Amino acid sequence: MKKVTVLLILSLAICLAACGKKVSTPDEMLDVVKEKENISAEVDMIECGRIVDNDTTIVVGMTGENDKTYHYYAAQFSKNQDGKYKYKNAISLNDIGWQLRLGKLNTGYIIVCNNENVSTIQAVISPRNGADITKNIEINNIPFVYYLDMSNIPSDYDIQYKFLNENGEEIQ
Repeated sequence: MKKVTVLLILSLAICLAACGKKVSTPDEMLDVVKEKENISAEVDMIECGRIVDNDTTIVVGMTGENDKTYHYYAAQFSKNQDGKYKYKNAISLNDIGWQLRLGKLNTGYIIVCNNENVSTIQAVISPRNGADITKNIEINNIPFVYYLDMSNIPSDYDIQYKFLNENGEEIQ
């Protein structure tokens, strides 16, 4: 009975230590994401990009062998006073097209694009009581990660995304 109790206490201590793990590099952040998403340590995860806002960093990573098997993951980290980062939570990324993902974060959206045919993302925001607002987001490298801040838009709106090629034509 004592051995079981000791093992349970040690297991709990290890779990609690892992939950509060602090990291300092993007690679360490990706390792935490893999751990939280139950991805094998053997699987390579590459960074798609980061969004940094004050003491918060969003890291987006992808795994997979080729463009048909990529999987995307995002996580939020908070920066401590010692300059290290602590995992806060995972962020769901929804599939909105071929190699295109969208995630909700606070009052805005995380947009991930790994489609080489897309050169511009056009967000058309339609407030219920107002004129449409169009935001054109130029993609300068692939993979591309962007935060679309909606904090200055009234909360009652519809939004549609168009993905445009280099000629301005919509990609279906």
